[in-house]
Amino acid sequence: MWDAFEREKTKRAFSNALMLRNKLYSYTFTADMNMESYLDELKYMRRQLRNMNDPITDDEMAIILLQGVAFEFRGVVRMFDRDVHDGNVPALQEVLNTLHNEAELDNQRKVVVATKDKDKEPAKKLQVKEQPQPGGKKRQQHQQAGGKRKFKKNRKEGPETRECFHCSKKGHLKKNCYAL
Repeated sequence: MWDAFEREKTKRAFSNALMLRNKLYSYTFTADMNMESYLDELKYMRRQLRNMNDPITDDEMAIILLQGVAFEFRGVVRMFDRDVHDGNVPALQEVLNTLHNEAELDNQRKVVVATKDKDKEPAKKLQVKEQPQPGGKKRQQHQQAGGKRKFKKNRKEGPETRECFHCSKKGHLKKNCYAL
């Protein structure tokens, strides 16, 4: 009778452990979450699995943590990327400390942004000088600021003083020649 009871409880514990493990691996951090509560929830699930005789190693937990914050803290994941390529799994405590620090920095940035919004000071615009394009010096020599060409500036309003190449008369050009 004891063996039957133990088998029944073991089956249930195994299925619960699978469900909890699935929840642990799929649990992700979102921007509206608090980092402390996110980490506490992951630690709670890890403790539950340990109580069900299905422990999660520190290396595996570090990977689960990085997997969960991959979308919100890409820089942190990239920081540990070099170690993983060398074959070293980042230490759990190092990952936890880094995530705590990043969350604290984000909170400080939010406070600074909130105080700036309260002041309602107009933001200063950064003016960037237009970079010259290759081969664009000739064009810049013939253009002024505002896009107008130099030869139009010196042009006098009035009758044409140049002579036509077709009929050799003054007052018009070949493109406007009456003889054509």
